[in-house]
Amino acid sequence: MLPESRLTGFPKEPRSTFAKVLASFLLGLSVSTGVVYLFIVGNTPVYIGYCVAIVVVACLLLCRSCELVEAVAAIDKSILAFCGIAALSLVPSLAYALSGDLGADAPETVIKGLVVLAAGVVVYIAAVSLREQRRSILAGVSVGILINFIFSLAAQASFEAGTVFSLITLFPQDAFVVPLQWGVAEPVGSHAIYTFRAQGLFLEASHLMVFLIAWGLLSAISVKHAFAKAALLVGVVYVSAQALSPNVAVLLLEAALFLAVSRVAKKERCGSDREKRLSHATIVAIFALLFAAILSTLMFGDTISGLFANIVASLGDLDVASSTDTGTAARLDSMLTALSILPSYPLGAGWNTESVVLTESLGSSTFASHSFALRLLLEVGPLGLLAYCWAVWRHAVEAYRVSKQGRLVAIAVICMAIAQFMNGITLLPYVWLLFGFAKGIGMEHTEAEGRRVESRLRGRTTLSER
Repeated sequence: MLPESRLTGFPKEPRSTFAKVLASFLLGLSVSTGVVYLFIVGNTPVYIGYCVAIVVVACLLLCRSCELVEAVAAIDKSILAFCGIAALSLVPSLAYALSGDLGADAPETVIKGLVVLAAGVVVYIAAVSLREQRRSILAGVSVGILINFIFSLAAQASFEAGTVFSLITLFPQDAFVVPLQWGVAEPVGSHAIYTFRAQGLFLEASHLMVFLIAWGLLSAISVKHAFAKAALLVGVVYVSAQALSPNVAVLLLEAALFLAVSRVAKKERCGSDREKRLSHATIVAIFALLFAAILSTLMFGDTISGLFANIVASLGDLDVASSTDTGTAARLDSMLTALSILPSYPLGAGWNTESVVLTESLGSSTFASHSFALRLLLEVGPLGLLAYCWAVWRHAVEAYRVSKQGRLVAIAVICMAIAQFMNGITLLPYVWLLFGFAKGIGMEHTEAEGRRVESRLRGRTTLSER
């Protein structure tokens, strides 16, 4: 039977204390939502992922301060550069507020945004500190993906029944999209759309899709059991079919790159014929999945063909509804509108001020640029955008050079950034977690190399003494 590392492509981790395993699992689970928050700072919700990371770091400070200091010292210089530029954006925001180009509350908006940015860095530090528990983090994310899948199924059932299934009453916030049928009462504060889109525990479908691009395929590869892999892949396919988002194209690109990397790794790996044989459990699982697929095709052929038609439609995204997740043409209009404002703020208007700038400049018609690249240009200027691209590149390269796992993480980092630039998804907790995850892989590889060198030197010293 194949060893665990051969089955999953992930190296076997050292034994960990139950507390660190539990903390890692909860951290992965907590970032699997863009809706659930504990409190709001200004106009920015502090999601539960930030709060769990703060608790983890606080516990490390009390119990394992050396590990925490090491993780803080290991913060990548690209992250420090990006955060420094974001902090310095307070200066132009003060200038624009004093000149009357922005409201007097613009600097306060920047400060509140910097507080949440600092919370994101805490998520990064927590991920680096728990780098030896990568499998537990991925287990938590995997459970979160399945919860999003189940929640989307419940929301679709409610939509078809003419009711509403949403968390907006518990966690009200701006741009919360709620799919409902014509004639159904719209929840207070929601943005109603009249075509169902799977959005799980996120504000809208595109947010869930970017989360799946970051973690969906990575989690499916990481799990050991075939049935768990199948459940995750079914969830990803279902959401892709029902999200009606152009992000499906990025997910397909990521899947192709994952497949290419896996094939290369398989060819490079040498093993005996016994190691290459499939286990009985895997064979049974494969036949069970094939039987389920054939049975589902016979019983639900029309539904399945409709799902694939939705995936094809998603690639074109032909204005299926009017919402914050409108079609490609509407998004392009928003991007061009935001682009026309950029010359007025060559150094950026200040971190977290996009909605303030667009609202004051254009009125109530446009609240978002629908591109994180344009948002960075608008808020922190060209230097901020370059710093973020540098951070993406550094973390991808550092993970890619390590192992097959690192190469898959690097692909996820780059594809996530592409999806961000296409949709305007900001630095949510799962983004910080992925950056920290990539950094932790590189650090662990460096530490392992250091231990091997030390061991060789110790061996040579012993021989010389003899």
